[in-house]
Amino acid sequence: MMSFPRSLPLLLAMALLAGACSESAGERAAAHLARARHYLEAGKVDKARIEFSNVLAIDRKNVAAHFQLGQVYEQQQEWRKAVGQYQAAIALQPDHVQARLHLGRLYQRGGAPAKALEMAQDVLRRQPGQVEALQLKAAALLQQGRTDEAIEIANGLLQLHPGYADTVIMLAVHYNRSGKPARAIELLEEGVAANPANSTLKYLLARSLSAAGRLQEAVGLVRQLVETEPQRPDHLVWLASLHAQDGDLTEARQVLDRTAQRFSDDPAVPRMIAEFWLGRGERARAIASLEEALSRQPDWHELRLYLASLYEGEDQPERALRCYREVIEREPDGVAGLTARNRLAHLLYTRGELAGAEALVAEVLEANPRDNDALLLRGTMALARDDAVAAIADFRSLLKDQPHSARLLGLLATAHAVNHEPELARRALERAVDNNPTDVQSRVALAKLLLSQGELRRAGELADQALRLAPGHLGAMRTLARIRSAGSDWDALLKVGTRMQKADPEGADGYFFVGLAQRGRGDTDAAVASLERAVALAPEDDAVLTALVGALLELARPQEAEQRVRAFLERQPKNPTACNLLGEVLLYRKDPAAAAAAFRKAIALAPRLAVPYRNLGLALRAQGLEAQARKVFRQGLEAVRGDEAAEAMLRPWVAAAAE
Repeated sequence: MMSFPRSLPLLLAMALLAGACSESAGERAAAHLARARHYLEAGKVDKARIEFSNVLAIDRKNVAAHFQLGQVYEQQQEWRKAVGQYQAAIALQPDHVQARLHLGRLYQRGGAPAKALEMAQDVLRRQPGQVEALQLKAAALLQQGRTDEAIEIANGLLQLHPGYADTVIMLAVHYNRSGKPARAIELLEEGVAANPANSTLKYLLARSLSAAGRLQEAVGLVRQLVETEPQRPDHLVWLASLHAQDGDLTEARQVLDRTAQRFSDDPAVPRMIAEFWLGRGERARAIASLEEALSRQPDWHELRLYLASLYEGEDQPERALRCYREVIEREPDGVAGLTARNRLAHLLYTRGELAGAEALVAEVLEANPRDNDALLLRGTMALARDDAVAAIADFRSLLKDQPHSARLLGLLATAHAVNHEPELARRALERAVDNNPTDVQSRVALAKLLLSQGELRRAGELADQALRLAPGHLGAMRTLARIRSAGSDWDALLKVGTRMQKADPEGADGYFFVGLAQRGRGDTDAAVASLERAVALAPEDDAVLTALVGALLELARPQEAEQRVRAFLERQPKNPTACNLLGEVLLYRKDPAAAAAAFRKAIALAPRLAVPYRNLGLALRAQGLEAQARKVFRQGLEAVRGDEAAEAMLRPWVAAAAE
């Protein structure tokens, strides 16, 4: 008789149990997946999201769940989560065509055409001629500026599939932006004829016809939209707008009245009607329409918050305050109440009522420690009072949820700079630039920081990038001008300054930088003329005055220079830069005693400004007061401790005096 180990029954039981658990897990995953799809078909997206997540909690390798959860995230506009799910589906099943197409479209919409093109090419290698992949490829090429290639692919698609909606929409948008509205209308008409039930095509055609002044045709299309989508009040409001645009304000008002009556329980409709009046420049009527709606429905809190924002725009802060406080009173613990506290806190902060603002923010964060608006305002207030450490903590907390936010990374960089951490500031801005390829402000901010660190080449590249993204951006031009000035690249500075003059003819900056360039090129007379124009446009700007005075002294016109500075000081007697400038003029005129008095006043007004200490030391030396000069140099170095640039200016004078 064969003998068995005593543990065999236990092993058999465990094996049977494992098999049963495995089968049970598969059945549970299938049940969750079926429920998720049922909810998705029924439009219950949040419940579908939960069920798809339940599937993945059981089976992380379920491709269908990853893909469809990605679709849910995409529908809810949670783009990064959608990208993650599509990537997971592709990693598990590389030939998943729809996952690649969805991911590619997200890349394209997110401003990453190279990645979108890669997805399209991957699909086309597997399925040559796949229509959606060809459309994605055309869209990515168009976004890259490869217009001819994109249009060739798009036209080929339309030959094979006349009226293909996505291609028609892409080309129509392109032609409208390219100043070819007639071609856009022609394409859209063909698209509508081929797809008579496609509301998007009708919408775009109506917009194009309206822009072209063909209002009656646009009205006809919008009426079709009203009939086919009667649940859409925005179509009716648009119809009213077209009637108003056509000069029939009576019909427009009647349409608005019918809309308000038909959708009397929809809190979005009063806002649409208010925006109609705002679009016509009638803010008072817009506000009155909202007040009337709220008199009937006082618990439409989102609408009251919107009304408060209009009051703020109309510089009626007291009415805005009342709105916010009423929402807080009516819904103290709800989402609207927290939103009202945040907005009220921001309004109080802008009015200088910091204690009230901080108390409201504390209430919000007690209810929800992760409230982004409250954390942002708390960090901003901390930064304003130079509490950089607290600001850094709040901004870092916010970045956990929004790791690529250019705005938050910019604020974090500012806080690090205030905390004397330039390398950390630089890293934050580099992250902002790397993760936001179309963001202008992060490039300008990083260029400014690199300029302060003496990295002129890289700073110039960033400023140039910013101007390619936004050719009329004055901040980018101003930064590029300072970079060219710091590098003594006078020809390049002249070009930038001239560009600024054209972009902002009533601004002083263009004339200021042109004047600096002219002086650098040796044409000081022309520089004076440009700088005088800059002073006329910005009479209270001490930097412009300083440049003009320098040019006047170079032309040996010290009396005129002194008159300019004294006139400025009559208006701004406590301006330390102007006091120092007066001292420099007096020193030039060989009046070191009077110059020393001016420098001492500048130091009293701005004790951490390095230049007046250096100049006072020179004025004392000019009077033969060497011991006093050495003492001033040392005092200046102590006063500016912590400011690397200021220390670098004064240290050689202290060392030379010691020798």
